[in-house]
Amino acid sequence: MCTSQKDVADQIGPYAPSLLRSESPCGAIKNHSKVRTIFLTYAVIFFIIIGCSPKYPDGKPGAMLSGEVTFEAENGQEKMGRFVYSVPLSYNPKTSWPLIITLHGYGSNAPAFHDLWKTVTDTQGFVLLTPQGDVSVENNYGWTWGDDSERLILTCLELISQEIHIDPDRVYVAGFSAGGRLTYYLGLKYSHIFRGLAALSAPFKEAMLSGDKIRDRSLRIYIGYGEQEKRISRQAIKAKSILEKQGFVVKAVGYAGVGHGLPQPQEKELYIILKYLEAKE
Repeated sequence: MCTSQKDVADQIGPYAPSLLRSESPCGAIKNHSKVRTIFLTYAVIFFIIIGCSPKYPDGKPGAMLSGEVTFEAENGQEKMGRFVYSVPLSYNPKTSWPLIITLHGYGSNAPAFHDLWKTVTDTQGFVLLTPQGDVSVENNYGWTWGDDSERLILTCLELISQEIHIDPDRVYVAGFSAGGRLTYYLGLKYSHIFRGLAALSAPFKEAMLSGDKIRDRSLRIYIGYGEQEKRISRQAIKAKSILEKQGFVVKAVGYAGVGHGLPQPQEKELYIILKYLEAKE
C-alpha cells in the first residue's frame, strides 16, 4: 500500500502546508517499515519549518513607506484607500513584531499622525500602520461612520500582514478624536483581533457595545482625555465605568490643563500608552 503526501500531511495536522495536501503520488512506502515512516514524518516537519516559512522583505527600517488598497465599499462599488507604515529601527523579518494601527482625527491626515507616533514606535519595537481617512475634508481627511472606514482599515491590516512579519497576538489600535471614536468601535467589535485599544480625546457612546457579538474581555483599554474638555471628560469617565462593568481592563487618564489634545511632551504619553497596552497583567 502506498502513502500519499496528503496522507502524511493529514497525520501531522492542520499546520502542514497546502503544497503537501496535493494528490500527487509519492514513492512506495511499505506499511511495515516504521523507520522509513518516522524518517518521512520528520523530513516533512523540517520542510514545514525551514522550507515553507514565509519570506518577508526587509521592510526598510527608519523609513516611512506608503501604499494603496482597493476594497468593496458599502454601496458595492470598488473604492481606493491610502496608508503609510514603518517598521522599527531594529526590525528583523525573521522575528514577529507587535503592530499598532493609529487613526488620525477629523481634518488631519495619515502622514502627520504617523509622524507623531513614529519616534516612539521606532525605538520601542512596534510596526506602525496609519490608514488615511476615506473622506476628503478641505485639504485633509476624515472618517465615515459606517462600513467603509471599517473595511478600509481591516484591508490595510490584511495587506501589511502579508508584507511585514506581524505577531497576530500583539495587534493594537489607537486613535485621536474622531479616530478615537473609531478606535472604540473597532477594538470592541474585533476584540479577537486587537489585544488592546487607546482612545484619546474621543467621544464614547454605550451603543458601541450593542449587539450579541461575544467579546474577548482580555482586551486592554486606555482612555486619555483633556480635563478642560468637559464633554469628552464626562464621556471618558462614563466609558471607564461601563467598560469595567463589562469585564474589560481599563485605565483612564485625565490630562490636567489640556483641552482637545495630548499633554506635553506628547512622546512621553505615547510611550506610556504602548507600555500599558503591552503589559501582561
